[in-house]
Amino acid sequence: MTLAFALVFTACSSCNEPSGEGAPSASVGAPLDSVPEPKGILAEWVIREPDATWKNVRQLVGGPAALLPATSGMFVGTLLGLPGRVASAVDGDVPIVGVLLDTPERSAERAALVFGVHVRSGNDLVADLTTGQKAEFSVRRDEP
Repeated sequence: MTLAFALVFTACSSCNEPSGEGAPSASVGAPLDSVPEPKGILAEWVIREPDATWKNVRQLVGGPAALLPATSGMFVGTLLGLPGRVASAVDGDVPIVGVLLDTPERSAERAALVFGVHVRSGNDLVADLTTGQKAEFSVRRDEP
């Protein structure tokens, strides 16, 4: 797993460069207020093509990697302790983004890894995890 994270951190060579994208799409709403950059960011990273990247990592590592999850969705699910049936909810064609944060207020850990993964349907994923006979989690709604 250390190798995978090392490859992830080196994969982003243009994290601080402008994206070079054209005009915003017509579906963009009103501009958002500027948000200050969070304190303690040690690194930012992007995996642009999670499925392709994960496939390449497994091929690069070779033999022992055959024991690792076969898709990026399975890897993310395993990392998060989710059941294997939800691996297909992770969209391996959409970038995974993340940051490494310095957390001096924590005594045991000095850094926290935070990442965002796109799922095909958040509602379906929550329903799959929280309803039916195989429900392993429960829903807790935030109050406004």
